[in-house]
Amino acid sequence: MVDKSKRTKAREYAFQMMYRYGMTGETPAQIPLTFWKPLGTIEPEVKDFAETLFRGAAAKASDSDAMIEKFLKNGWTFERMGEIEKNIMRVALFELLDGKSPYFAVLDDFVTLTKKFSDEAAAGLVNGILDNVRKSYSLSAGENA
Repeated sequence: MVDKSKRTKAREYAFQMMYRYGMTGETPAQIPLTFWKPLGTIEPEVKDFAETLFRGAAAKASDSDAMIEKFLKNGWTFERMGEIEKNIMRVALFELLDGKSPYFAVLDDFVTLTKKFSDEAAAGLVNGILDNVRKSYSLSAGENA
């Protein structure tokens, strides 16, 4: 098991890889090969967890997008959302539905990432959608709670 601060950093790396995947046209296999080089030495457990999240999120992106659309409210459309928010939620949804991590840690880290890379309004949107998914799927605290 990776400790909390390492999981938080891995989630950020996974989001950055997912964002890059959406913006560059590189394949999910290519992204990790080029992503890590400029970052220097990264702890293996951080790297492994980030790549697991990224690969899972990339593989399930269309399912995640449909789920995001289902929970949008108040005039929001998927097309109106920014790429940052979409990619944060794709990674978060993969991890939430995987069920191995405590949902409260997943929500907290990804809402914080949204505030870091976007703004408060976007963080509220991300929090609302992720929390509605959690409730809709009756997600538990997770294996690593």
